[in-house]
Order: sequence, then structure tokens, then C-alpha cells
Amino acid sequence: MDEFETLRRLRPDVEPSEESLARGKARLERAIQEEQKARHRAALPVKTRPGRSRVWLPVLGAGLAAAAVAVFSVIVPFSGQTPAEAAELLYKAADDARFDALQLDPGSFLEVETSAMELTILGAADPSEESGYLSRQTITSYIPPDRDSDWIVQTSAPELVNTLPGTDAAGTDAQAEADLAERAETDPPGVMRWPGGRPAPTADDLANPDPIDTDAQILDAPRDPDELLTYITQELGTKGRPSDAAVFEWLRPVLADPSLPADLRAAAFDALASLDSVTISSESAAIEGAEGVGITFDDQSGDTRDELVLDRDSGRFLGYRTLQVSTTELQPYIPAGTVIAYSATAYRVSDSAPDVP
Repeated sequence: MDEFETLRRLRPDVEPSEESLARGKARLERAIQEEQKARHRAALPVKTRPGRSRVWLPVLGAGLAAAAVAVFSVIVPFSGQTPAEAAELLYKAADDARFDALQLDPGSFLEVETSAMELTILGAADPSEESGYLSRQTITSYIPPDRDSDWIVQTSAPELVNTLPGTDAAGTDAQAEADLAERAETDPPGVMRWPGGRPAPTADDLANPDPIDTDAQILDAPRDPDELLTYITQELGTKGRPSDAAVFEWLRPVLADPSLPADLRAAAFDALASLDSVTISSESAAIEGAEGVGITFDDQSGDTRDELVLDRDSGRFLGYRTLQVSTTELQPYIPAGTVIAYSATAYRVSDSAPDVP
């Protein structure tokens, strides 16, 4: 007699689903494992990561060839794996965040490289002639031990990854190159100083200040996963529990920022693991040349799907991506299976930062 059958005999008035039972069993096994880990750690000396490690975590491909591999990928159908298996991978991610915090010495920086790809739509007078292109940009932040002091931020010019032509392929290529040149001129690449991690406010920012301090909102969040979900509900202002996709959207900046407190990032992964609709959606999710597992929430709807990408073995956060899951009549030039956006994060401890002109 297995555990599921035992539970049914103890409570014949209740007929839980196989997924609910699997999730409960996973949580029980995790609680037992955590207690065993805690006892083991108590007997070990405290270890810190070397202050000037030069190893990228993870090592990511930097060339456009690696990015192009991720652009047109086959979407693996939903694997049928239970939410418990997705939750276990998120629990690994929480452990990785909790026990792998980097130590910064005075004068050192946490160097965070974010490689992002995005879709730009090129409009046309005739909707049937509309097209688009994918571009990639890298932003490297040098974050001091005191987050409230000056950050050094270096940006690259956006680079063309691929075009998504409509009826005029040559015209799309020319439009994409012209648009990229205009973007580079309007927002030129370079090295900047951001006090407290904030860019210099624009005229529009000064005229219409944001009433919400997003940084404070995130840093004030509870470290307990259940309390964190309650906090997110309050911050979103929903009458009832927000959708799982909305929770994931709120937590994105927490997941992607290794400079945030380790206990907060761990709580974020644990909170996502507790959501009912968490599912492994892609067995092989490519992002910046790295292969991970795509996790999503099946209450998402529409023609696109957002995925959190984690390393299969360690649970380490690799990034997130958005896929076009079906071709639409309005945008037939975007094939189903196209990765239309992603953001990949790598980080290390550095003893220097670029000079600001």
C-alpha cells in the first residue's frame, strides 16, 4: 500500500487529485531533507566565497551566434510532469540563492551582466506589410557593497539578431538597420554613474514622478514565502488572490537581481514553488547559449508564454524568456516557436569598475 492509498483510507470522505497528493508528498519530503541539511550545516565551519573570484556564474555565450541559437527554437509541448516536479526545481533555486550569496569586500563590486533580447515591431500603412526584428543589448552593472552608493552602469549598442520580414524582406532589413542606428543615437552606449542604482531622471520623470518607490517596495517584502504572497496581493491591490502569472511578474526583478538579499530571493523562489499552476513547460529552454528547464504557469493565456529558466541540476537562475506559442492573423510574420524576448543574467565579484567619462 503506497502513501496515496493510505491517505485515501484514512480520509475516505476526501478524494484529492493525484497532483495535490504529489505536491503534498514533495513538500513533506522537502521538510525532512531541510531538517537533515540544517543538522549537517550546524556541524560544518562557515565558508564564504573568495572575495575576488573570476568565475562567471553561469558562463554564458556572448556572441550573436549563441543568441541566434535561442531565437528559433522548437517549443517542446507541455511535458505532463506534475507541479510537484516543477516545485522541486524551484526549491533547488531557493537553496542556490540562499546558500550561494557572494561576499563583497570594501572596494569591490558585484558585476552583473544582463543580456537581453527584444522584439521591435515595424509598422506600415498597410497592416499586411508590417514586419519586425529582434535585437540584443548587454547592460553590465557594477554594484558596490552599499547599494545606496553609486553604481557604475555600462551599456552596449543594440545589435541585430534577426529580422522577421513580412512581404518585403529587403525593406525589413533596411528598416531594422535604420531603426537600430536611431536608437543608438538617441540612447548612446557608454558608461554612466547611477546614484543608488537609479538613472538620472528625465524631464518627464521630474514632471510626473512615480508615487511608488519600487526599490523600497521590494526590499520591504517579507522573507517568509506565505507572507510574501500576502504582501504581493496587497501591493497589487487585487480583491482576491492575484493570478499566478501576476505573482511571477511581480517577482521577476527579485529573481533576476543577485545583489538583493539572499533570503529575499530564496523566499521568492519558495513562493513560486507553492503556486498551484506552476508547471515544467519546456524540457530544453535555450537562453544565451545555456540549456535550462522552462517553468511557467498554466493560468497564462494568449499567444505568448513567459518562462522562468533554471539550470536542471542546480536550480540556478539563468533568466527568463517569452515565446510566441501560436502564429496570429495580425502578426503572421512571427512563426510559432519563436523566442521573442529573453533576459539572461551572469555575475561575478570584480575588484574594479570602468571609469566614468
